[in-house]
Amino acid sequence: DLRAAVAHTDIDPLALAKTFGVSVACMMRRLASAADMQCGLVVADRAGSLLFRKAVPGFVIPRYGSACPRWPLFQALSQPGQVLYHRIQMAGRADAVFDCFATAEPMGPTTLNTAPLMEATMLIVPVASAAHGVGDRGTEMGAACRICSVGGCPGRREPSILSDGF
Repeated sequence: DLRAAVAHTDIDPLALAKTFGVSVACMMRRLASAADMQCGLVVADRAGSLLFRKAVPGFVIPRYGSACPRWPLFQALSQPGQVLYHRIQMAGRADAVFDCFATAEPMGPTTLNTAPLMEATMLIVPVASAAHGVGDRGTEMGAACRICSVGGCPGRREPSILSDGF
């Protein structure tokens, strides 16, 4: 059923979630778990810790330490319930472009006078090189500050080992 729906709507987690009556985060997990979809997935908690990583070629997900603070994954944490879409070009030699969908939702039971635990989910969909033109490359982002070549990044937390001044 999922493959037939994707053939009809393309990979649109919001439309697919409505079709199947599940949350957008659940649909993102289902899309990433289907081997023939070739999608990556990252899940983070409210503290920014990466809880789950499913890599996709060309999109570097750090195993240790923090990820790029500019990823839509972290933007979603400040906008629970919204579904965000961003086209991203990963900095580096691969020159890969991805469509990223992100959402955040509360986890666990609701309790009085306690902020809910939040979990953000980001689906990473590779864009075929023929599908993106010169003006459709997306925002350049890296994997983590330490190994990012983007100069003048407003989110940089530490110097890059790839910069001239290191």
